[in-house]
Amino acid sequence: MEGWLGVAVAAPRPHASSSLAPFAAQEYEPYPALGVNWRVFGTGGNVQPLPSVLPNYVRCTKSGYKLNRHIKSIVNVARVESLGGNPHQFYYKNGSKAVNELKVEIEGAFSPPSHTRVALHHYQTRSAAEYLRKVARGRGSAAGLHVSLGQSLATLQEYDAESTEQCTEGLDLWQQCCAKPYNDWQLALQRHRRVPHDTGDVV
Repeated sequence: MEGWLGVAVAAPRPHASSSLAPFAAQEYEPYPALGVNWRVFGTGGNVQPLPSVLPNYVRCTKSGYKLNRHIKSIVNVARVESLGGNPHQFYYKNGSKAVNELKVEIEGAFSPPSHTRVALHHYQTRSAAEYLRKVARGRGSAAGLHVSLGQSLATLQEYDAESTEQCTEGLDLWQQCCAKPYNDWQLALQRHRRVPHDTGDVV
């Protein structure tokens, strides 16, 4: 297998409609991978989740927020040696290293946050209710199975308290690609609901 592979969807800025793999291949060709920092989003104050994420969630954390150190890797498949210590990290051939958007080498699955060219929008949760349901289900690791309700609420409050900035790239992308088809679908659905339908029942 050849070419560049992204483990998650992210949008180059300011051209949010562009594909990230060609962007990485062109701009970071000398390197085995591009590590893209998270940009964590809060709930936007929603108690229940809203149906569409991109147009409805724009409150994000400051670039330097601690969780934004996490990365997702966009890798040149031909230069991957093996998986690393977690799903966001790889080992590369000849001891080469992934770089961040500034072309600074990355050690492991974390890198000082940088969002000047590219960011991965990480929607931690869409609402308080959704977050508490996830906590009740437990995580994939044993450590995640013993989080108290108080700890969970404190974590959720932290996400929202830290989400003090407006990140509108997702909204811009929605308006470019999806807003008109979505609105057309909603209008068609409303018309369908207003039209009487033959149920096929015989009286």
